Amino acid sequence: MKFLGTTALSLILCWLFLKPHLTAQVSIFAPTAQADPSTTIELDVIVTDFANIGGISFSMNWNPEILEIQGIENFALPDINPGQNYNIIGDEGQLGFLWFDLTLNGISLEDSTTFFTLSFNVIGEIGDSTGLSFTSNPTPIEVLDTTPAVLDANFQDGWVNINDPNQVIFYNASEIIQVSNAFPNPFNDFTRIDIDLEESSNTLLEIIDTQGKTVYSESYQLIQGKNELILTKDKFSLPGAYFVQLKSSNFTIRQKLIVF
Repeated sequence: MKFLGTTALSLILCWLFLKPHLTAQVSIFAPTAQADPSTTIELDVIVTDFANIGGISFSMNWNPEILEIQGIENFALPDINPGQNYNIIGDEGQLGFLWFDLTLNGISLEDSTTFFTLSFNVIGEIGDSTGLSFTSNPTPIEVLDTTPAVLDANFQDGWVNINDPNQVIFYNASEIIQVSNAFPNPFNDFTRIDIDLEESSNTLLEIIDTQGKTVYSESYQLIQGKNELILTKDKFSLPGAYFVQLKSSNFTIRQKLIVF
């Protein structure tokens, strides 16, 4: 099924909505994530400033040799149907989305609402990366209010990186800090991480679950030279997968831990 283009959508809404102009500036954020190979991941697309919207259309593209789409769910908008409102072309890494409000009232969503959730099998290899990009292929990008007027909108691309599950990820300044892989990992009682710093640093430790929620945080004054960080099981809310992140003004590192 082909999607309606920008002109067709505008004409439909011109006919449906004859109301005063209500300004809205919409932002839609594709997710960013670190993924393990041969796993299934669920990624939320988030919206903010979604106020009195009469229609929206866009496409998302990714590398189908790295991510194999399994489905889309958790729609924030009402009456979303496959074929009519969205179409997935899995072997080309494409999603087309189109919606307009038949209630004639416009739809508003709270900030940071999950617009929908994408589910992927991770089929790429360690070191692979793919963007999650908003494009006009196959469905044009457009956001309309209820007059209908075309609104300026911010579509923010995301990405997925595939990492070794036990790899220490350095986001910056790897030259001033050396970090060992946690041992043991997975663990049931405690795990240890060895840290070697070129200079002392006030550092924030955060333990983050796979949904991005911080379940534990603590500040440390790490000394110049060797430091030993012991993480006990009671710092984790439940058994499962977590990321431990160390962050200071000079560096940010992250490592995956498994608690059982």
